[in-house]
Amino acid sequence: MLSGRLSFHLMVVLIMYMYLYPNQVLAGTSIKHRFYMGDNVLVRVVAFSPDGETLAVACSQEGFPEHACEIRLYSEDKGKLLATLKGHQKAVNGLAFALDGNVLVSAGSDNKCIIWNTGTGNPTGELNGHTDLVIGLSISPDGKQVATSSRDKTIVLWDLGSRKQIASLEAQKEIIGRLVYSPNGKMLAGVGAGTIRIWDVRTRKELAQWKGHDDYVTSLAFTPDGRHLATCSNDGYVKLWETKNWLDAGIWDMGHEEPVYLAFSPDGKLLTVGSSVGDVVFYNISKQAMMVRTGGRSCA
Repeated sequence: MLSGRLSFHLMVVLIMYMYLYPNQVLAGTSIKHRFYMGDNVLVRVVAFSPDGETLAVACSQEGFPEHACEIRLYSEDKGKLLATLKGHQKAVNGLAFALDGNVLVSAGSDNKCIIWNTGTGNPTGELNGHTDLVIGLSISPDGKQVATSSRDKTIVLWDLGSRKQIASLEAQKEIIGRLVYSPNGKMLAGVGAGTIRIWDVRTRKELAQWKGHDDYVTSLAFTPDGRHLATCSNDGYVKLWETKNWLDAGIWDMGHEEPVYLAFSPDGKLLTVGSSVGDVVFYNISKQAMMVRTGGRSCA
């Protein structure tokens, strides 16, 4: 088994490769790039620009996970370091690119979100309003709106252009740890300690709420066509839900491996799941079958 630091690096590489070359992942071909982050460096969060050409990585020194994080921008084609962004005084918990890729938003344990110009590497503004660390972050598909969730048990909607708060959604005494907009931008999904919640973005009203897992939900993602929502949890299960009625559409048991990260390929055919032991598992959604594990080992 790989060490925690190296296995997480491998997870980042495989998720990156899946996003850019989903068909080649199924064919079991080799990894295009391996990003070496340096000795004693922990990768906390990664995000791709919409065009897939830039990878943003938030990292911190091993042994000091809550200390200041830096954000590194890498080019996809050569794996070259483009810029290093420094501004958060504590850990970075979320990264999201706006539609054109020229704007990156980061959410931190210092209770704020920073807006960056990816061309210059300079901050252009902040989203301030939360009274505790910011955990969840998502940008609407049109790039105009930002949703954030915090340990202060609120969800805030922001206008990205004006940096002003649009609305605040109460989380009913529950911390919402992850957020994601639906592909059409009409819904916002959030997850907490086993609970999955859906809001109407326009009316700010809650559309659905249900107990989807028996432990903390670590990640969620919509399929590109918006027909399904995938969630994973510390209970060891990955689940697929139909968005038309929120009924269970599939379930995978990862056993002793706690799934920590989800992402769909751009065509929606592959769901990749990163686990707490450093493995990355690829599922074929149509067949509801496991296809590949870390290192290209076939499981079909």
